[in-house]
Amino acid sequence: MPRQMANAHTLFNVVLMLALLPFVAQVAWLLQKLLPAPAAGTESDGARYLDPVTLSPPLLALGQATREVLRLADIVQSMLRDSRIALETDNEQLAREVKRRDDEADRLEREIRSFLTQMSESRLTDELTQRQLGLLYAVNDLESIGDILDKNLMELTLKKIRGRHTFSDGGWREIEEFHRLIEHLLERAVSALAAGDAELAAEVTEEHDQIADREHELQLAHIGRLNEGTMETIDTSDIHMDVVSNLSRISSHARMLAQVVRGDSQ
Repeated sequence: MPRQMANAHTLFNVVLMLALLPFVAQVAWLLQKLLPAPAAGTESDGARYLDPVTLSPPLLALGQATREVLRLADIVQSMLRDSRIALETDNEQLAREVKRRDDEADRLEREIRSFLTQMSESRLTDELTQRQLGLLYAVNDLESIGDILDKNLMELTLKKIRGRHTFSDGGWREIEEFHRLIEHLLERAVSALAAGDAELAAEVTEEHDQIADREHELQLAHIGRLNEGTMETIDTSDIHMDVVSNLSRISSHARMLAQVVRGDSQ
C-alpha cells in the first residue's frame, strides 16, 4: 500500500506537469504579473538587518549592525573595482553607476549610524561600548572611501572621457598596478574587520606603509616621463597625479579600518 501511494503521487505530478507544459509561457506571464521583480536599484537600498526592537539586547544589536557594516563594505569595494574598469575603458555609464552607488552607500551609512547612536541609550559594558565605537569609526571610513570614489575618482574619469585624454602605456600600467594594490589592501582590511583578526589588521598597517613608498616611486616615474617629453604624460599629468593621490587616500582609510580591529582607532 505505501508503494502504491507513492507511485500514485508521482504519477499525479508527472501528469500535471505534462498537462501544463504547453502553457508554460502563459503561466510565466501570469507569475510575472502577480510577483513583479523589484524596481532596479531598490533591492539593496537601505538596511536589511537593523531592527529597533533588538536594541534592548545590545550584543544582538551589535551583531546586526556588524552585518550592515559589512554590506556597506561590499558596496564600497564594488565601487572601487568598477572605478578602475571605468577609468581603463572610458565607460561613462559605469562611472555614473559608481556615483549612483555612493548614494546607496550614504543612505545605508546614515541608517547604521542612527542605529548605533540609539544604542548609547542602553547600558553597555566597556567592551560593548568599544565595539560600538569601532563600528562607528568603520562606517565613517567606508563612507569617506565612497565619497572619494564619487566626488574625486569618478569626476577625474569623466574629465578624462570628455577631454578624450589617454594615459601613456607606462602611466596606465602604473595606475592599474597601484589601483589593484589598493583594492587588495581594502579587501584585507574588510576581512580583518569581519573576522576580528588583529594579526591580519597588523599586516594591513604594514602594507599601507609600503604603499606610501610605492606612491612616491610612481610620482618620480611620472616626473621622469614628463622630463622625457612623453606627449600623453604631459596631456594627462594632472589627472594621473590626482588619481594616484586619491587612491593613496583610500589606502589611509583602509589602514584606519585595520586600526579599528586592533582597538587603536581613537
